This record gives sequence, structure tokens and C-alpha cells, in this order.
Amino acid sequence: MSQTAQENDGQNPMNSLGRVAIHVNAYPLPSEAFVREQARALVRFAPTMFVRRQLGPSDGLPCESIAGPGAARGWAAKAFALGPGTWAWGGRRAFAGVRLVHAHFGPNGVYAMPLARALGVPLVVSFHGFDATVRAGALARAGLAGLAYLAGLPELKRRAARVIAVSDFLAARLRAMGFPEAAIRRHYVGVDPDRFAPLAAGERSLDVVCVARLVAAKGIEELLRAFAVVAPRFPESRLRLVGAGPCATGYADLAGALGLGARVVFHGALAHAAVAQVVARCAVSVLASKTGANGSREAFGLGSIEAAAAGLPSIVSDNGGLPETVEHGVTGLVVGEARVGELADALAMFLGDAALRARFGAAGRARVLARFALGPQTEKLEDIYCEATNL
Repeated sequence: MSQTAQENDGQNPMNSLGRVAIHVNAYPLPSEAFVREQARALVRFAPTMFVRRQLGPSDGLPCESIAGPGAARGWAAKAFALGPGTWAWGGRRAFAGVRLVHAHFGPNGVYAMPLARALGVPLVVSFHGFDATVRAGALARAGLAGLAYLAGLPELKRRAARVIAVSDFLAARLRAMGFPEAAIRRHYVGVDPDRFAPLAAGERSLDVVCVARLVAAKGIEELLRAFAVVAPRFPESRLRLVGAGPCATGYADLAGALGLGARVVFHGALAHAAVAQVVARCAVSVLASKTGANGSREAFGLGSIEAAAAGLPSIVSDNGGLPETVEHGVTGLVVGEARVGELADALAMFLGDAALRARFGAAGRARVLARFALGPQTEKLEDIYCEATNL
């Protein structure tokens, strides 16, 4: 038995219900920090990551990978796309005590079906957005991965014991895709309210923060244009973009053309703790996503919830599940998708009124504690695990 299996054989009384094999394609990724945070918060089940590629240190979680940091993709890694069994991670001994497989993202659910079948355990799949919103034609044009996902979806609808939607919007999408109503569970991803904690008003700047990948569908162009409208009125304010992506250079050029220059700070991809530090020192959070050319829409908007936990009001666009992250007029504002003028007006309203920011921020944190705190939300996730395993 491997060290991972020995450490997670269900003997720890805090993980008395056995092990859960958590599957993602690559781990760890800054944009998927919620996977790690959720796994570390498990109490009744012991998590082990079973991944295709391990990109770096596992951040304290047991991790089994087909290809480790810097490893070449061998035949096992390539065969993984066609359907892995226990052999892909060294055989059944690595899975001693596993009671279920939890795959994040629909394509990984398809890939994990042979594994769950080989182990004779239930499969739980969390959907996070593109996997339930991107049009089938766009998925088919994405190559082997998209085609494999489309080919495996009919079986996934039959075999998945539970499918988790991270918002009511996404639950409706899964119903429309044909997943059985009895299998669908809406479960919001939780946020650690201690990591994302408010600072005193005197420790905050008047900066605007957006935590998102730098791609067209995140509405960064519209945010830059809206910030350019209000920037002359608030010369001490800067726009902080936290995230990486293929459009970074284009957005930097646009910021320059709009006369914003150094007032737009491109942080790139940051570790989760560093994201929390940047967010806490800002005045307002914005997620301005818009429907992508391939049909993609936001599943939820975890960045908005993290900002609320830190006591910031949030401005979100009316896209997908984003409106579920705020109570309009109480904790934040919902503006029209790709409406630069509406977004600029909302920014000006918050940047110009410290008392309003404080009131909305306090209400937002209270809402997070009541509905989105990591501990209670992870307890609900474990309840779903228990349903799937009949425990």
C-alpha cells in the first residue's frame, strides 16, 4: 500500500466515512483554488487528489498523478483521454478505502467514469460553467477533449449518482441538458471568511478589483472603458486586474489607449492567499462577464462572494449565475451585460460614497456568513456524498 493509501485508509476518526477520490485534470491551478479549499475542509471523508498532471506541490493534500511536475506525457497519460482505470494511478492499492469519486467539471466526469466503474463506487460530478453552457458545435470544434465529452455525456447522465450545480442557473442548465432531476443538487462553493476578512476602513484604498481570467467573455474591455469614464473624477483610484490570460497584452494596450496608463495594475495569476490580500485593500469588486462567442456564461462568480466576505460591495453583470452572488441594492448591484454606461454609473456611485460602501459591505459579509461560509457549505457537500453512497 502506498503512503497515500496508508494515510487515508479511513482510520482517522475525523474522516470516519472513508476516502473520496477527487479528480481534476491538472492540480494545483490558481484559477481552481476552490477545489483545494473544499477538499481541505472535508471532515467526514478523507480527500485524495487523483489527477492527470500534478503541476507543483499539493498544498498539504495527498495527491496521486499520472504525470508529475515536469514529467513527459507517456503512454499512460495519453491513454487517459480514452478512459482511465485504476491502472493509470498504479493499481487498486492506491484506492484502498475509497468510497466515491468526485470529479470537478463535466469532461472530467466523463473521464472518471471508467475509474468509478472499476472501483464499484458512485460518481459525483460538479459542473462549473463551460461544461453546461458552451454550445455543442463549439465543443466539437475544440478537438479530442470536446468530442470525448460530447460522446460520453449520454452515459454520464445515466451513471452519475449526483450532479452538482454551483448555482440555480446552472441547475436549470443541467435539467435542460437532460440530467435526471433526482440526481441534481444545487450546491454553492464555500468561501473561507477568515481568509477573506474585512480590513478597517483606513487600511483600504479607493481601488477597484476584478478577479478573473483575461479573456473576452469576462468583460474586461467593458470594465476598462467604464473605469476610463469615472477615472478623472477619482484620481486616487486604480483598477486592479487579478488573473492571467491570452488577452492580457491587448488589454494593456487598450488601457494605454484610454489614457489610464499606470492606473490599471495587472497582477497576473496569484496564489489564493495573495488574492485575498489584494481584494481586502480595495473599495469595490467588479465581475462584468458577458456571453462568449461559443455560448459560455458564468456559472456563479466566486470572486464576488470572496469580495463580499472581505466587506466589499460587488458590481456584477446580468450573466448566468452572477446575479445569485449579490442581493441587488443591498450587498451589490446587477448591471446589464456589456453596458458600459451602467457599469460606469455603478462604479461612480460606490467610489463616491464611503458610507454606502460600508453599508453594502457589511450586508455582503453577513450574507456570506449565512449562505456561503466554507465550513457549512462543505458539510452540505458531505451530505451529498452520503446520499450518493447510502451512508
